[in-house]
Amino acid sequence: MKLAAHSHPYAVQAAEKIEQPLHLSFDRPEDVLKIQLTCHLRETFASQMETEK
Repeated sequence: MKLAAHSHPYAVQAAEKIEQPLHLSFDRPEDVLKIQLTCHLRETFASQMETEK
């Protein structure tokens, strides 16, 4: 992952912990889109499940 030179080392480590097991890279636009879609779907369906309770 290529974060800006001024990025905090812990931010880089945290990002790598996400990227490695998922085999994704924040440098690839298609991977970023997958992450965004996953977050959106999770938020959407989680809120729907809350309203159905």
